[in-house]
Amino acid sequence: MKITISLVFTLFLIVSCDETKNKPEEKEEGKETVTVVEETVDHEKKLADLERQLASDPDNSKLLTERALLLMRINRLDEGFSDMSKAFRLDSLDLDVRKAHGDYMLAMTRVLAARKDYNYVIENDPSNAQAYLGMARTYAIEDYYEKAFEFADEALKRDKFLRDAYELKGLMFRAQNKTELAISSYQTAVEMDPDFYSGFIALGNLFEQKNDPIAYEYYKAAHEIDTAGLEALHGMALFLQYHNGETEAKDLYRKILEYDSTYFIAYYNQGWIKLVLENEMDSATYFFERTLEIVPNYADAWYNLGLSQVEKNNRNKAIECFKNVLKINPEYKGAQEQINDLLKL
Repeated sequence: MKITISLVFTLFLIVSCDETKNKPEEKEEGKETVTVVEETVDHEKKLADLERQLASDPDNSKLLTERALLLMRINRLDEGFSDMSKAFRLDSLDLDVRKAHGDYMLAMTRVLAARKDYNYVIENDPSNAQAYLGMARTYAIEDYYEKAFEFADEALKRDKFLRDAYELKGLMFRAQNKTELAISSYQTAVEMDPDFYSGFIALGNLFEQKNDPIAYEYYKAAHEIDTAGLEALHGMALFLQYHNGETEAKDLYRKILEYDSTYFIAYYNQGWIKLVLENEMDSATYFFERTLEIVPNYADAWYNLGLSQVEKNNRNKAIECFKNVLKINPEYKGAQEQINDLLKL
């Protein structure tokens, strides 16, 4: 199973990370959690510093904007909204404030408001590549790709090294199932920024869809950038799982769960390995049950738990599992057939 996210949410993540490279320093072996911890501490220190400055200068639009954008980057959008609104009221003619307000409106999917802000910046500063990129994103959210590509290209005319414009084009090409063009865009993005973690993840996904072994190398490159990045570890593990590397895959899934014990797909995939590749039904049952403790309505986990119960000759338990599958998804392929076969026994 592969996990995907919507175009709107992906665009929110892109906006949130604008102009932040987050290039972690190299860490000693065995200390992979340091990057995440230090980044969190840095954010809290920066927030505390901004709060101190704003305490003595509460109507400083620049400081309010800076705090709002920081809160947006760490997914505390609601908290930053009042800061952004106040900064806008105080100084809506300032282009930096106006552009930041556009980013905030876009993150909240208030597309028309964002477009108005970006258009104001462009009218007053036609050289502002970031404003053109913002406009492109507003059209991408609405699936108006022709217009979005037009503005993305305008952004690149003003800054040919604008990594996020190439990322946006890659994202839109993916949405249109234009795999080769998406690959080309993301490859240019990682050339612009060799520490572009999500770019390497996207390339891993794209090459994995093509069943190209180079996918593993892209996931590995992402892991070298952020050793605590779960997407990279999951990508590496999933690739190994399907290419005769189940032992290494299980090690990576265990590592993922050390970072995040709620990362349910790491339990699920270990269950799949035990069920399909290693024929260890007790272990398969354990992992599928752990998955369902976290995500009770996960139909695939119920189905595979049912298969493990079939192999263990637990007929009633298996029927119960397959019935749960159909409660979640009445059209689930194979579930009713499994029930019918078990009832014939």
